[in-house]
Amino acid sequence: MKKNKISKSWVIRQRRDKYVRQSKLEGYRSRAVYKLKELDEKFKIIKNNLNILDIGSAPGSWTQYLSEKSKGSKIMSIDLKEVEKIKDVYHVVLSLIHISEPTRQAEISYAVFCLK
Repeated sequence: MKKNKISKSWVIRQRRDKYVRQSKLEGYRSRAVYKLKELDEKFKIIKNNLNILDIGSAPGSWTQYLSEKSKGSKIMSIDLKEVEKIKDVYHVVLSLIHISEPTRQAEISYAVFCLK
């Protein structure tokens, strides 16, 4: 019973949250993108022609913003979950716990080669 009440209150908060609504209107995958936007506006951290690695990228709003904002950059995203395709981004489904496995090393090596 308690979980149901918590779930309902979460849904209500999500509906009222201006960043959730704004992310849907602007086509972003989550509200987290506005944290990155704020950092970028304040410190000008995102530039063009960079090699960018986004670890823990799901659902992909930061990666999505990076691909729009950083022209000519090579972007690789890594997450445990599959992420819907983002233009010009190489995504790897990977647990960093298993990074020492030869097949995973080959996949990462290929991805890094693609970024060059």
